[in-house]
Amino acid sequence: DKKEKVSKADAKIAKNSAKFYLSQNMYDKAIEQFETAIQGRPDDAEAHFLLGKLYSDQIKDDDSRIEEMNRLFNLTLKIKKGEKKYGKSIRQVRDGWWTTFYNQGVNALNGEDFSVALTMFQQADRVTPDLSTTYKMLGICYLRMGQNQAGIDAYVKAVGFDSTDVTARTNLGIAYLNSGKAPEAAE
Repeated sequence: DKKEKVSKADAKIAKNSAKFYLSQNMYDKAIEQFETAIQGRPDDAEAHFLLGKLYSDQIKDDDSRIEEMNRLFNLTLKIKKGEKKYGKSIRQVRDGWWTTFYNQGVNALNGEDFSVALTMFQQADRVTPDLSTTYKMLGICYLRMGQNQAGIDAYVKAVGFDSTDVTARTNLGIAYLNSGKAPEAAE
């Protein structure tokens, strides 16, 4: 079905309606109105940010919202004044979710529940991709689950993101040795 064109005036009304619905905890209606607002004013950093924040608030119940949150936050940061006005808040939201998932992963790892730990570290990576710390923990999970190649791959990524990380380099070498790949371990 073809979407109707939304005027700037209608977009402004939709954004105000979305804020009202948000204040009334009517999240589905708020999402609908923010989407309309963004359709009419794709350069509205506030609408992108607030919709991204709304999705972030739903991650606990629906982890598929991570991608929507990140998509909207990334769009916010690309819009003029988006980084300046919302950058700090976006980093705080992402850092909060990354920390939550990372800590749940560490707790599961300490309890030797490797599949839960793996899932939590994967969630952390979805929130904030490409952190050496996350890949080191993924490496530990995979190796403890007997998935040596996946563990090696995770440590290779960790080293790729931070080549000065002695722990990642050491664990990568150990993983290579334990997999019978002594030449790679020597590198």
